[in-house]
Amino acid sequence: MKHDQELRTELDARFRYVLIDEYQDTNQAQYALARGLSVDFPNLCVVGDPDQSIYAWRGSDIRNILDFERDFPGTRVLTLTQNYRSTKAILRAASHLIAHNENRKPKDLVTDNPEGCAVIVLTCENSTEEAEGIAKRIRKAVEKGGRRYRDFAVFVRMNALTRGLEAAFVKQRVHYQIVKGLAFFDRKENRDVLAYLRLLLNPRDDLSFLRAVNEPARGIGKVSLEHLRAYAEPRELSLLAAAGQVDKIPAIKGKAATSLRKFAKLMDDLRKYVDAAPDEVISQVLDKSGYREALKESNEEEDQERLANVEELITAARQFAHEDESRTITDFLENVTLASDVDGWDEQQDCVSIMTLHAAKGLEFPVVYMVAVEEGILPHQRSIDSHKKDQIEEERRLAFVGMTRAREELYLCHARLRDFRGSTLYAIPSTFIGELPEDVMRIDQSDGARVAGTMDRWRSGGPAAAEGWLDAGIPSRAEPIPPAHRRKSGEGEQTSESGYGEGLLVRHEKYGVGRILEVHGHGSLRTVKVLFQKGGERSFRVNNVELEIVHED
Repeated sequence: MKHDQELRTELDARFRYVLIDEYQDTNQAQYALARGLSVDFPNLCVVGDPDQSIYAWRGSDIRNILDFERDFPGTRVLTLTQNYRSTKAILRAASHLIAHNENRKPKDLVTDNPEGCAVIVLTCENSTEEAEGIAKRIRKAVEKGGRRYRDFAVFVRMNALTRGLEAAFVKQRVHYQIVKGLAFFDRKENRDVLAYLRLLLNPRDDLSFLRAVNEPARGIGKVSLEHLRAYAEPRELSLLAAAGQVDKIPAIKGKAATSLRKFAKLMDDLRKYVDAAPDEVISQVLDKSGYREALKESNEEEDQERLANVEELITAARQFAHEDESRTITDFLENVTLASDVDGWDEQQDCVSIMTLHAAKGLEFPVVYMVAVEEGILPHQRSIDSHKKDQIEEERRLAFVGMTRAREELYLCHARLRDFRGSTLYAIPSTFIGELPEDVMRIDQSDGARVAGTMDRWRSGGPAAAEGWLDAGIPSRAEPIPPAHRRKSGEGEQTSESGYGEGLLVRHEKYGVGRILEVHGHGSLRTVKVLFQKGGERSFRVNNVELEIVHED
């Protein structure tokens, strides 16, 4: 249309009235089409919400809707502020969060729905406690009556986070479905790595050989594999054994022959790790096969998700072995059960729905849990590293979308320690939690289900009432409790004369946010040891470094 004015004029005349839904998600090509179809007959109507623009990684451009009045002079704007889904409490929390974005069209959402329960920020000691705590709450709420499993949804920022939830739900006998995605062990990249492991334990597993031999790509074509099979079958050799004898197969030459020879040697080299801890075996497979490096070097968003998934396999194996140190990689493979592929959401199934925040757009549920609301996850580490305001604002919009899927109850969960992508890290509560209004309730489940506030604010009174509500996961008996004041340097900590104390969160210009592990020495020789999310453990002389104390809720 840009280069063919005759075609543009013809189409403009044919489509005299143009209506575009979800306009906040349009890209530049779609914007150009909208412009071209509304020159001679400017009857263009678009519907969209800039606060729900969450697909920049797919090419959508929020400026299309923010600049609409400038691009189409004479536009009449109808602001739709009525919300029919969420309670006042949920709407207030979500609106308070999204108001921190600068690139938006301000609007005050209103609802005739009741006040409802306070939004709850739930703190857990670690990611296992988080997942199992959610599963227990859901199961007990259903057993108590008044809720069905399909009333609940659990949202994650990235697919790799579903693995711990799946394990916890199976353990607690809670029915669930993965919406718009695959169960953790069913994902292509994880099945690739599992094929390596099966081949490692059973060199005669030809199916695993065929899956692993070209992952990552090694330039071994279909014809070469057919020649390999033709050599192996009459000699009753496995394909892996035949690959070790590729020099005896004249039909296979060049890169394919070299790659098959190297693959056979790779599997032979990996065999010496077979008796190591399960997580160590997987880590060695990822590194020595080049699988991890191939994903790291890719700039594709999908490959970065795959990298997170294969690294989460290490966490799965580590946690599995932690329960019984005698467990081997063989035990781990036997324990892996593949869940079925769920292409979409079946609201008729009585199952808890687990999905990414992106997949949740357009859906709604009575009760929503958002897990891992932590720095580096939500907001995503890439948006933090970019230092670009627009990327952080898109992450905030993503959190807003998740929060506004909840009709009656909303839980924002985070942990102090997170086992993720093969490592155990100190987890920092998301910046977005600090941006919530003061009527949001804080509950520290890792400290005896302590409520951040005074217990006399409960209607039914006394610790027993709070304990009963926490156990059931149904907050209908509670009033909102204001959050505890932000901790000042030295409160509840062993602080030094410098103001730094063990356990405090601090921010370093280069390494980001970390937690102080130790404080040593006096005067000019005083040092602090800090564990950073990105930089690991670092020690500093207090007189030679600037560490900003980060106050936790």
